[in-house]
Amino acid sequence: AELEDISGRIEPLSRTGETNPALLTSLFALIALCITRGDLARAEEACERAVQRASAVEWGEFSVNVARGLFGFTQNRRGRFEAAIPNLTIGAGLPMLGARGMMEPSIGCASELGLTLFLRGELRRGREAMRDADTRPDATGHPPTIVYSSSNTMRLGQMLGDRASVE
Repeated sequence: AELEDISGRIEPLSRTGETNPALLTSLFALIALCITRGDLARAEEACERAVQRASAVEWGEFSVNVARGLFGFTQNRRGRFEAAIPNLTIGAGLPMLGARGMMEPSIGCASELGLTLFLRGELRRGREAMRDADTRPDATGHPPTIVYSSSNTMRLGQMLGDRASVE
């Protein structure tokens, strides 16, 4: 209930409030909350606002690219693979930040890109992107990033019947 109250305050601010790093960070948190809850329509709407507003903050291009990566993640979850691929590709190209929060954005996007390409039928490109994503998380030492990338690799291995990959 407390998170819902907070997210209810973020939404109107993200439509009309001043764009600053705190607002953008709050909007990214709202997107993560919506994705976690499976409210993908609301997440997608928030992603559109984030992409539009991100260029107004100090790290404009970087922030836009993070927003596009989140947008791609949301589009993939909604089965919009064609729309997701360019956004995830941009997110996968982000520099490594040294994640302190939920996940290293570039690795999360690269892993999701691999899964998206695979689901779209581009098996070779999907596996290559997934392998690339799965080799980078250990460099971060960031447990949530390592777990996320490994779980996508396992998911892909399950779909392919590749026991070694799952193990």
